[in-house]
Amino acid sequence: MTRMTVSLAVSLVAFFSVIFVAVRAQPGDADLYTFLLTDGCTMPCWQHIQPGITTVDEALALLRTNPWISSASAGGTPADTRIYWKWNETSSTFAQTMISGPPDSYIYARDGMVHYIRLTTRIHYGNVRLVMGAPETGSFQPSTPSTYNRLYFHTAGYFGGRVAFDTNLVCPAKPSQFWNDPVVIIYNDGSYNAYRAMPKYNLIPWIFETNCIS
Repeated sequence: MTRMTVSLAVSLVAFFSVIFVAVRAQPGDADLYTFLLTDGCTMPCWQHIQPGITTVDEALALLRTNPWISSASAGGTPADTRIYWKWNETSSTFAQTMISGPPDSYIYARDGMVHYIRLTTRIHYGNVRLVMGAPETGSFQPSTPSTYNRLYFHTAGYFGGRVAFDTNLVCPAKPSQFWNDPVVIIYNDGSYNAYRAMPKYNLIPWIFETNCIS
């Protein structure tokens, strides 16, 4: 029992210490803060676009004047609209741009109102924690298991789940893989139950009860 306790303690120290390794390869805190949290805008908010408040026309105008974005357009129907944009070279530190296929960052709107913003990024989860602090809510859920590996979906939620950071982890994994995993950022209007109803964030039992970290 004592040996198990010591082993767990050592693993925890390693697990949480590796968060600082990711910082060296990532953008400055000020730039990252600006990307994640917009000054003077009540969260959830990204670049002054607020789910549940900002209209499609307003979102397009904001994107087209954003220094990180070269162009933006909307498609679909008034009841089901998606807004896409192209990052320019100044955003390459943060944004993940696909070479082919549909854009994986977009804004979803219904009846002319923004409801959901999805950003696929190159930002490591460890750096998100340094800027955002400890999550309020979250989840650690398995996908369909296979014989050889297990894919887990990890979510860290803030502002009542209206801002969330999603990562994927193939278990077993090392701590560095957890902290260095790139995040998908979700800003939503609070109507998405998957994010609104998440339990209190409790990473340690989630990780070790699943034997995910090696």
